[in-house]
Amino acid sequence: RIVRDPTDSAHLVAQATWGLASSLDDGATWQWSCAAAFDVDPRMEDPRIAFLPTGDLYLTTFGGLYATADQCSYAADADPRFGGYPIDLATDPLGGLFVALNVAFETDELWYREPSGAWTLRGPVGTNEDLVDTLVVAPSDPAHVYTGGGSIRQPDLSRRIFVQHSRDAGRSFETTYLERRGEEYAIHVLQVDPLDPDVLWAWRVYTSPSPRTRTRSRIPSSAC
Repeated sequence: RIVRDPTDSAHLVAQATWGLASSLDDGATWQWSCAAAFDVDPRMEDPRIAFLPTGDLYLTTFGGLYATADQCSYAADADPRFGGYPIDLATDPLGGLFVALNVAFETDELWYREPSGAWTLRGPVGTNEDLVDTLVVAPSDPAHVYTGGGSIRQPDLSRRIFVQHSRDAGRSFETTYLERRGEEYAIHVLQVDPLDPDVLWAWRVYTSPSPRTRTRSRIPSSAC
């Protein structure tokens, strides 16, 4: 994932397993921050990132949310009621921040950070058998929120993958289960069409008798 600083169009940040790469000249040159700076184990974690309208960068880690204004110093920033770990995050056009939270052996949760900085629990996501992996918000209508993932808490033979679609800013979701291919464990939601909030682009990675295959799918509203 590569994100652009809304306060400086030449400032880009790219996430990677070993840390973050940042550019101040629109990608011409890059510098990197090691994962230890924000308490991430590069052998196990791949933090997701998002910019707030203020230019503050937020990251998901197993230890919670971290924020930085300068990519030199990082500080934990999370509601004390968080009972799991943040797996993905996405900003909305109103300046808020959605965070999908994995909760062990319970239903995952969706939290929302108001532009004022206050955190609220929007609601549960899916069932306690489903594990959310990715999260996106429609740029044209922040009421449309999507998550993607898989039921990896179930035995291998009964796993399923899913897309969830909310039309009320994450307070409730409709779930569509998709056919699992090979060793596929989840579907990754990538982005929502910039003009049509009912059209979602998703990424599927699965193994089969042939070499590993990657497929990008356009999912219309009729499927979600």
